[in-house]
Amino acid sequence: MLLLPGCVQRALAPEIDAAATRVLAREDMRVERLERSGCCGALAYHLGKAERGKDCARAIIGAFEEEDAKGSVAAVLITASGCSAFLKDYPRVFADEPEWEKRADAFAAKVKDFTEMARPLASPAAEAANAPVVAFHPPCTLQHGQKISGRGEALLTAAGFRLAPIPDANLCCGSAGSYSLLQPEIAEQLRARKLAAIRSTGAEIIASANIGCLTHLSGELPTVHIAELLDWAGGGKRPEFP
Repeated sequence: MLLLPGCVQRALAPEIDAAATRVLAREDMRVERLERSGCCGALAYHLGKAERGKDCARAIIGAFEEEDAKGSVAAVLITASGCSAFLKDYPRVFADEPEWEKRADAFAAKVKDFTEMARPLASPAAEAANAPVVAFHPPCTLQHGQKISGRGEALLTAAGFRLAPIPDANLCCGSAGSYSLLQPEIAEQLRARKLAAIRSTGAEIIASANIGCLTHLSGELPTVHIAELLDWAGGGKRPEFP
């Protein structure tokens, strides 16, 4: 499968993709980076800069087609749910361009979020059961945008982690792409509400599937990507939290 390294996450937390690659390798999945892929275009498109977003999308689709022509690509993977939601939405983005819409359809059919590709661990490492209690925050782009609910929680439970369900887990944390930058006052209110809900559970760390959420919620409790926890439970490196 082809891994899109993205842009924000590649700069802020490259260890996430490394952990995801190890998780999938243990499941006999070969992961290769999709070179020349660049940004998915989500932020530009959602800010009204449609053509700039489309240019990013065309570059990714073209890079995918070149790799797919060399041999069958089983899936296109990205570990940030904000990006995977937009990648799956490419056909709608190109709905007014028939030729590109067809190419976008073929591409989007291959796109998978990391939580869709990871499999429940059959024999998790004993350390997971002794790890801090985890609150899994399902990003809006995962549960609402991609309609993937409960998958992250099930993967973490199967890996041996103790989960603390978050009240009103369907609500946004306030990150929402560039929203936290453009509307900081409202975004901070949403963040405070989400953190209060997490504190009420007694959880000691926050896990999520999107770099935007993890960055926005950081500062009070340790934050970690679900791929890093699954990698640790499978025998990999322990994430950096107290």
